[in-house]
Amino acid sequence: MNSKVDGSSTLNRSREIILAGQDEELFRSLERYASSMGWTTTRVDDPGSAVLVCKNAAPSVCLVEGALDDFDTIAVFISLHALRNPPRVVAYVDEVDASTMSLAKDAFGVDEILVKPCDLATIADCLMNGPPQRTISGATDVEAPKVAAAVAQAVGGGA
Repeated sequence: MNSKVDGSSTLNRSREIILAGQDEELFRSLERYASSMGWTTTRVDDPGSAVLVCKNAAPSVCLVEGALDDFDTIAVFISLHALRNPPRVVAYVDEVDASTMSLAKDAFGVDEILVKPCDLATIADCLMNGPPQRTISGATDVEAPKVAAAVAQAVGGGA
């Protein structure tokens, strides 16, 4: 059973982020920024591999790029949620409606949902500082000017 009350309880146990998916440009930028902030990252191409990595590493958070209507991705979310020491799970998806979002959170164990396109500052802030102001975040939903400036500096001027 997942005993997390909110994302902040998991942030205290490690400073490791698992990045699961295929978005090379995003993950490369997140790795640079996370490193500049004292975090470590582990990247896996296959979201299914994230479960094994999370089981062994007990990271704070796992970003899973996928679709909320894909059975393999759903199995990953449920498996991450069922771990003895589960990470905070952030879904990074193309689109989501309200009923699917509710199902993902209630039945699949997803803690936050970020909808593409989502700016780098919002993603970094969610991963390293906890949930954004809103559960579904798009490029214009959450403004994080301090994080945006830090991200831009860490990744070489562009976020």
